Amino acid sequence: MQEVIWTKPIKEDVDEALSSLLYGLIREESTIFYRTGKNQLTKGRIFLKTGEAQKTLLLTYNGRNIRLPKYINNYINMFVIQDMVHAALASDTKEISQSLSYRLILGTMQDFQNKTSVALELYILEGSSDAKKYLQNNAAKIAKAFAEDGDDVALSKFVSLGLMDAEALLQTLPIAQEKELQTSIAYLLEEMRKYGLKLPDALEV
Repeated sequence: MQEVIWTKPIKEDVDEALSSLLYGLIREESTIFYRTGKNQLTKGRIFLKTGEAQKTLLLTYNGRNIRLPKYINNYINMFVIQDMVHAALASDTKEISQSLSYRLILGTMQDFQNKTSVALELYILEGSSDAKKYLQNNAAKIAKAFAEDGDDVALSKFVSLGLMDAEALLQTLPIAQEKELQTSIAYLLEEMRKYGLKLPDALEV
């Protein structure tokens, strides 16, 4: 499901009908099942390859919209989601900016694979600065997951976002070489040149 369009009036608060919708759309992270304990970031890979949202959905009302995660860490945080939905879709004021909304929404997630996939979608589709910061802070870990699994397409697309610092680039390059991920290697070297980094003598490209 990519988009949900809400047509009933939203008044001063999120009413029972809209609340029921949100509980129906959003589940707890404890219900996510991973086949292995590895950080495979499967949904993040699919999104990077297709551009189609996997871990978020767009809730639209009266020409306004907000992108919501399909999983949060605990239903205790549903009040945050409800507040952000009301602020984004029905508030007459601009008290809560979209930037703050997505910062608070990111705070409702704990599972690394889920939060990373959501952050990718919030950054690429909505331009969230807080999602960008999260991806930058975890760039080495994300790139490593893609590289170790030999996913040249996902890794190259992630590197092309320009979120990796010098240390993350240097950590990822040897793995990409070992896996012979030629497209990713090219992007990594291009990013390294932007930092003025020299290729370590021990590596041959």
